[in-house]
Amino acid sequence: DLLFNALDNNVQIDLIPIPDKSFRTLIHEFLGLYPWVLDGQDLLLGVGTDKIASINQQMFLPSYMMVHFARANLMSDNHITPLVKQTNILLEFETDTPDVGPFSPSLYIWILFLIIIALSIYELRIRRQSFTFINRLLFLFTGLIGLLICYLWFFTKHGVTNTNLNLLWALPTNLILALSSRRFWNTLIIRSLMYFSLGSILLVFCFSLFSIQNFPHIVYPILLIMLVRYIQIIYHNKPQHKDI
Repeated sequence: DLLFNALDNNVQIDLIPIPDKSFRTLIHEFLGLYPWVLDGQDLLLGVGTDKIASINQQMFLPSYMMVHFARANLMSDNHITPLVKQTNILLEFETDTPDVGPFSPSLYIWILFLIIIALSIYELRIRRQSFTFINRLLFLFTGLIGLLICYLWFFTKHGVTNTNLNLLWALPTNLILALSSRRFWNTLIIRSLMYFSLGSILLVFCFSLFSIQNFPHIVYPILLIMLVRYIQIIYHNKPQHKDI
């Protein structure tokens, strides 16, 4: 931007056909070998990151700026001069492939989902009550993520973290469920909160279906885990039940 302003916007970039890429897609190109970082960052980036980036916007990445500048010309007094005279490699490094291990983050979460399903069936058929510590850990984990999303959305100037629909499942109100006594889980307020949370999770599936926001792969098993646990808690805390 500074360069274009200094040159009175007389820079013309050769607009060869390029595929449309969102900001999120551009970031993924550089984090594909770091799945934990990739999924963690995707959790914190909002709807704006899924917008298609223009040529100028692609140049927030230095490698794309290099490519586009190499195809740019300076227009002055009907003369066309290449913006970049020559390209020199100053430092050259060997690229090390990081050891990401045999499993991706989403695979770990899917395995956890299968464990939760098995425990939920055991609770329903044999134990006849919920494992409260599992629910509290789930609510604490999602509630803390929700607080972080709220902080980045409302209390920082990172525009790309605004309007983050991950807040629909990572509800900060889950901390109330995590910290409240289980004898209050059968109260109208807490039950209403659980139904609200259940509806919010279903909204995430709808927004994902219509591609309103690109959710990381780890979100889907987490959503299914939460659906199972919410339904389990609601079932075990029906008014006619004395236990949970």
